[in-house]
Amino acid sequence: MRRIFALLLSAYALSLCFGDAFKLHTWVPVPMAVLLLALVIATWSLLLRPGIRLDRGWFQLSDLLLVALIVDLGVSLLVSGRIELTNLDHLLAYTVVVALFYFFVKFLCAADDTYVHYETRVKTAVTCAVLLVSTYAILEFVDSNLTHLGITSFVKFPGEEGAYHPIFLTLIRARGFMAESGTLALFLNAFAPMGFVFLRSNVGPRAPMVFLLIAVCALSVTFSVAGVVFMAMGLLVAVGMYTYDRGVILVPVRAAVMLLCLAVVVASVAAYVPGAVWSVTAGKLTLIDATSGQDRLGRWLEAATTAAQHPAFGTGIGSTSVEEGRGVISFYLTMLKEAGVPALLLSVAFLLGVFRQIWLLPRGDPTKYAYGASFVAVACHYGVISDIWYPWLWFLCVLVTGERRSLALRVRQDLLSGSSEVLGDQGRRNAHQPTDKERYDEPEQPLGL
Repeated sequence: MRRIFALLLSAYALSLCFGDAFKLHTWVPVPMAVLLLALVIATWSLLLRPGIRLDRGWFQLSDLLLVALIVDLGVSLLVSGRIELTNLDHLLAYTVVVALFYFFVKFLCAADDTYVHYETRVKTAVTCAVLLVSTYAILEFVDSNLTHLGITSFVKFPGEEGAYHPIFLTLIRARGFMAESGTLALFLNAFAPMGFVFLRSNVGPRAPMVFLLIAVCALSVTFSVAGVVFMAMGLLVAVGMYTYDRGVILVPVRAAVMLLCLAVVVASVAAYVPGAVWSVTAGKLTLIDATSGQDRLGRWLEAATTAAQHPAFGTGIGSTSVEEGRGVISFYLTMLKEAGVPALLLSVAFLLGVFRQIWLLPRGDPTKYAYGASFVAVACHYGVISDIWYPWLWFLCVLVTGERRSLALRVRQDLLSGSSEVLGDQGRRNAHQPTDKERYDEPEQPLGL
């Protein structure tokens, strides 16, 4: 049973890089198809072996916030009084995403301690997914702008997504297996830091540097301003966590020198970036860019105005799509406008609960800071996109819980091994207890001499 669940988890982790390419249906991307197949296999396995052991530590009290969020979305739709098929589609999408991408994946991890026994295999699959999509993104960028060999024709997108070519100045941006370049940057930010730390801990010094170089190049050719800025924010938070854990005085000199050198390298590269690039970047950051910034700002202002008129339950989930045929392009503002303040508070509270789990990981563990950087970058990125049905945020939250469960298992094993050694020493001492005759025959020892 455990091996079957581990195989399903590994297949799902590897499929994460196929965000929009090779979809079986518009609403069924490859990761969801893998999980649907896993659901059938898991259900059949449970029928054959119903007495499976489930590690309840995987399910936190903060998970109830997601259940409350789904209930609140349904209530907001009922209170709105306008229920159309599009509204029901959105409610069903949120329900399926939370149930399948989060709770079912947690179930696979918790069943028979599958994740803690096959953690290396799952993380290897995630790392391979990052490497696969990064390599293709680099080749895609080179082929689209230089060689024109038609490599991108082998990657299929549904509908009109295949004809979409995002432009930055005069260059075609890479998007990998995603519908847009920004979502590729989101995926890389979510899992590349973890993959780097994982390789560094298990392979050696060279492979992680090659992996990091490929991932950074892939992120660069997306030309995603939001992705780069939010990753920088995540890294700053990770550095702050590391400094707090170690204390400013106790930060190793080597780490401080490396950070200083990295800052110098980044500043040197930035000095050679053409002014046109900085102009476009500034336009996107200040929301005056005509291609995306102004449109986003207009939608956000409209959403905030509407939310102020319906603060309790919003206008009903999916109402923006029904009325305007588009989205708000911000997950948090979507919750605020369509489901009211309670939905926004529930969403933020859940994310804060996950970040608390990251904060409670052991001090000095590189994985803690990798998850911290990724989680902050992803959480901030959802402020400017609303595609919550991608599985990356949910799987990142599952990995954070898995890190804590693996740590708990290691601590329990250390305690058991320590107890065994104590019991073994006690047994050896009991085995060599002298008899009464031996005590009587022993010569007296001088007191204090």
